[in-house]
Amino acid sequence: MRSEIEQLLDVAVRKELEAEAIYRSAQAGFSDPVSQSLLQALAEEEAGHVIKVRELAQKNGEGKYWDEDKLRALRASDLVKDDMPIDKHSKLQDMLRYAIQREKNSVQLYTKIKQALKDKNAQNLCEELLQEELGHEIKLRNMYHDLFYG
Repeated sequence: MRSEIEQLLDVAVRKELEAEAIYRSAQAGFSDPVSQSLLQALAEEEAGHVIKVRELAQKNGEGKYWDEDKLRALRASDLVKDDMPIDKHSKLQDMLRYAIQREKNSVQLYTKIKQALKDKNAQNLCEELLQEELGHEIKLRNMYHDLFYG
């Protein structure tokens, strides 16, 4: 059976791959180059996150990067929240709200993972991930505001 941290990191990889796919498919809904460029950049950053999470997973295998007491309190099932699923029939506004919520969830996920890390380099990598996800949330909120309230 896979350990809790392995399950958690698997969830993080899956979330990053899903986010990349969402941003790539959302590009088709925009005709303006600014929105397409933003979504392309977000997709590429999510693809980069997969590499970083896999690096954390590799460090997990080395066994010295995690605070065991904090790790016991961390549960992957508590951090997985997909409240607003979207599909090919979803409207742009729904897709953006969903993406914003996913980015918020990612910030929470990486905050919890960072708290369970004891290695400074691994903490820095996790901090980088959560700051990038926070940046994604801000960009998406700005896009949402410009499209629907601007």
